[in-house]
Amino acid sequence: MVLLNEFSWSFSRASLFTECQKRYWYTYYGSWNGWPKTPWDKRKEIDPLSARLYALKQMQSIPTYVGSCVHETIEKFLKTKKPFTLEALVADAKDAFYEGIEEAKSGKWKESPKKYTNLFEYHYGDGVRDLKTSEEKVVACLENWYQSPVVQNLAFHPDSRWLSIEELAFFQLAGKYKIIVVIDFALMWRDKAILFDWKTGEESEKTEEQLALYALFANRVWAVPFDKIVLSPFYVAKNSYTKLSVDEEKLKKVEESVVASCDKLSVLHDTDIRDFAYTEDRTKCARCSFKEVCESVNYQNCSVDELRESLVNVSNSQR
Repeated sequence: MVLLNEFSWSFSRASLFTECQKRYWYTYYGSWNGWPKTPWDKRKEIDPLSARLYALKQMQSIPTYVGSCVHETIEKFLKTKKPFTLEALVADAKDAFYEGIEEAKSGKWKESPKKYTNLFEYHYGDGVRDLKTSEEKVVACLENWYQSPVVQNLAFHPDSRWLSIEELAFFQLAGKYKIIVVIDFALMWRDKAILFDWKTGEESEKTEEQLALYALFANRVWAVPFDKIVLSPFYVAKNSYTKLSVDEEKLKKVEESVVASCDKLSVLHDTDIRDFAYTEDRTKCARCSFKEVCESVNYQNCSVDELRESLVNVSNSQR
């Protein structure tokens, strides 16, 4: 069975295109089919360029890794669907945090880039001297989340009915575009659908646009009326969360904006790498996981074959 790279749209995908088109191509097209094959398919050769891009695509920075640890720990404990203690939650997160650090240090991710952690700071630099601060942020985020009314009063209340926990889902816009959403946590509280989004970073205006897509999904897939939807971004590092009602006029503008973005990106679906420009803001390159790829060709807008050859040459020179 051949897995096709069909076009779909997500908030993160559109944001990446705006940030750097070349990075967008590496992420959604260049890395396609670069994953390790299952045992029955080991004889099939994996394109070295795709494999390299797929591995780099999985790389995280320490701040992103902190967010992943928080999200994955919350997801793991919620999916037990049983009450749990703060001590168990924090202990599990700490173990996972340092396990990932060791995977990054040892290069274990080379065995399976998706399964094991690779961190930017170890791949490109000298590691991280202050891991304790990152660990403390993970703990603080989880403590704030666990002690909040969301967990203590709402999630396990008899009147709550859970709808989704970090599930990859989609709905359609304009009758043809597949829109991907991953709602951190959603539940029905009596007659209201409350859609939560855990944020470990700073507050951003983009959050409301992202949550608007969640509202569209809840309305079109779960058939929840807009006046029965509550959107709740929870900035767990700051211990700050709000409840937002759905503004249908704003929602229409978001929908129009997303469809316009789909129109633009779908035209570029799986086209030549040279159709995708490098970002003009080269300061962003310093923290990009794909920077070794761009540096190998000195930021020239080359073809896929030229890029593949340059990476092979760099690999040979490093032996």
